[in-house]
Amino acid sequence: NNSRGHSSTGILTQLELKDSMKFASYFKKLYNNSYADYSYFKMARFDIPDFVTPTKRYYDTYLFAPTKIYQPDNWLSFNQWWKGKLITLNYAPEQFLFTRQNIIMTEANQDGGAHFDSKLQPYYEWLRDGATGPAITIRDPLLYQKVFGGDIAASRPNDFIVRPRDINLAMTRQIVHEILLSIMKLDHLTFRVNYKPDFLHNINNRLNYAFLQFGLRSN
Repeated sequence: NNSRGHSSTGILTQLELKDSMKFASYFKKLYNNSYADYSYFKMARFDIPDFVTPTKRYYDTYLFAPTKIYQPDNWLSFNQWWKGKLITLNYAPEQFLFTRQNIIMTEANQDGGAHFDSKLQPYYEWLRDGATGPAITIRDPLLYQKVFGGDIAASRPNDFIVRPRDINLAMTRQIVHEILLSIMKLDHLTFRVNYKPDFLHNINNRLNYAFLQFGLRSN
């Protein structure tokens, strides 16, 4: 069901799989005192055309970068998987947890596919635009180039304020990966999924030499 009163039946229900299969989950077990943990999402910088972000030369975003492509951390029931968190943000109010359900339903009903709404779920919008998440400013040219990559001479003022955005796209990549691995694990289907994931293309084309991963824990 969506906000417009329309409803549809998911393909897993049509295939009579939702209640019987297990779902791959790439979500690390977190510390109890975790304030923010971005799991397998790592910051990466790319050189992009000017029209994408006019005030910046570089595009700072996130990549879903699992350490073991075919070995998820857990296998869960559908409800555990669908309503389980993708990242931990303990400062976000409970009315919008960053679950697979909220990310996919918001994208489908508000931010892509059939709809592009002018007003989005606020926490989703802040997460997408980078307002919710880390922001780093480095003014030392040598340190800046070593950490984030790129050409100092070609950088623009806003490039020195690194605020990764569009983590919702990395989340979607994770969800697609998980569901395809889950279907591939089934051996009684009449069809086969020919899925050979390639995470190296984007990883190898990032400008930053080392991956940056953010997380905060309380003392």
